Amino acid sequence: TLSKMSENNWIITGAIVRPSVDDISTRVDIVNNITTPAGSTLTVPFDNVVYDDLSAFNIANPTRLTVPAGVSRVDVFAYAQYAGGGIPVGTEMFMRIDHYNSLGARLAVVAAADSTSAWQDLRWSCGQIGIPVSVNDYFDLKLNESNVSSILTRCRLTLREAN
Repeated sequence: TLSKMSENNWIITGAIVRPSVDDISTRVDIVNNITTPAGSTLTVPFDNVVYDDLSAFNIANPTRLTVPAGVSRVDVFAYAQYAGGGIPVGTEMFMRIDHYNSLGARLAVVAAADSTSAWQDLRWSCGQIGIPVSVNDYFDLKLNESNVSSILTRCRLTLREAN
């Protein structure tokens, strides 16, 4: 369910389901909480495969989803949720999905926040659709907090073949 909270803020509630049986995608998430380091960037190491129709996840490289042969466009989405207890005022944060290709180029999909009030239970997401890709391109998810270390309790990265 998509609900409008204010002019530019929406919230998604309910179960996450695959759009259809024809949806060819990979979703990975974390099972164990991760402490995000203050003042530095964390590339999220995923430890659980929810589904992997694309065969994009390899536990030997747990921070990335790799584009397989035969896929030319993808949609990519990320979600992160932090433990309650507060993220203090003045904390600058970003969530960034990076796309690496054979030319060394990188496309970043970014969600950023600057807390003007303390957050008790931060949940956020970002994504991009219709990204042109080649075999062995890969995507990873990076998180950064400027001045505080927090507990990441839920996090997922989804790569879906675009139609």
